[in-house]
Amino acid sequence: SMKRMVHDGTRCSYKDAFSLCVRGECRKVGCDGVIGSSKQEDKCGVCGGDNTHCKVVKGTFTRSPKKLGYIKMFEIPAGARHLLIQEADSTSHHLSVKNLETGKFILNEENDVDPNSKSFIAMGVEWEYRDEDGRETLQTMGPLHGTITVLVIPQGDARISLTYKYMIHEDSLNVDGNNVLEDDSVGYEWALKKWTPCSKPCGGGSQFTKYGCRRRLDHKMVHRGFCDALTKPKAIRRACNPQECSQPVWVTGEWEPCSQSCGRMGTQARSVRCVQPLHNNTTRSVHTKHCNDARPEGRRACNRELCPGRWRAGPWSQCSVTCGNGTQERPVLCRTADDSFGICREERPETARICRLGPCPRNISDPSKKSYVVQWLSRPDPDSPVQKTSS
Repeated sequence: SMKRMVHDGTRCSYKDAFSLCVRGECRKVGCDGVIGSSKQEDKCGVCGGDNTHCKVVKGTFTRSPKKLGYIKMFEIPAGARHLLIQEADSTSHHLSVKNLETGKFILNEENDVDPNSKSFIAMGVEWEYRDEDGRETLQTMGPLHGTITVLVIPQGDARISLTYKYMIHEDSLNVDGNNVLEDDSVGYEWALKKWTPCSKPCGGGSQFTKYGCRRRLDHKMVHRGFCDALTKPKAIRRACNPQECSQPVWVTGEWEPCSQSCGRMGTQARSVRCVQPLHNNTTRSVHTKHCNDARPEGRRACNRELCPGRWRAGPWSQCSVTCGNGTQERPVLCRTADDSFGICREERPETARICRLGPCPRNISDPSKKSYVVQWLSRPDPDSPVQKTSS
């Protein structure tokens, strides 16, 4: 089914405040409102700015639980960007956040705590919550559209210590000057995350560096929005897997069990793949056209012998003569349960026997017949049935 198309003018994502959906496609829009413009906001929201009006605010609050219920730690004002809130130590306490204006919780109410790491949308921005062995972290690129209150739901009496850090335009600044850092150049840095997979498994390919944003304090990787996009290093290219490619070969699997135990319809199959050996003792599947030899069979007949059956005898025919000694015959066939031809191990029942009727009347007009022959043929035999015919 087709995906539902959003209304024109909808933001493409929470990570891009300006690009819009138009007729089902994301159109790049700069912070100046011009479609196709590459103009961007600086770290505190000035379109085309150079961060000169940005201020970094940080602080640490420590509390000791003295009663049940929420413990208020601090507030983060509207306009804050690149916000990071983190527990100083691993504890069993739970971080909780609510919208100051509405009083609505956006993370962990006292009776509804979800300790699982997750990403979620609240107050018009995307949040990332992590709980790693009891040490909680909450971060968002912002900007916050309203003030939030950061609280803690205590579990036990262990000391609670939370650190926070965010960027804000100097015009929105309303905090103690001791918490303001004039220079944040040492806070985050671009770091090599990994190399992309090689574009080819052999025969010479390419791979490129991938960079992530890292916090200098503890070298922990964070969202790329915390680093300055203008200082991101260019990707470095390097050659990889220069060794020659091996000739692909056919590889077959084991034959599957036969579909029938007997009869005329049994078949069995096996996998047949064209694979290319690689230098690291692994293989990769390639198109069958790359294998030169004849393709091994992938299906064959099996168990094509007759199924076990039982002898079935039909009725005896009438005696071949109307008087004297004759013969009777009947059909005897080996048939299976589904009435097809089978193979029978037992001895086949007889298909013919002698039948003896009464003596034939003597034909006086036929002098060639000798009376003793008629008498011999008409002699009684106790081992053979006598079939009588009615006159």
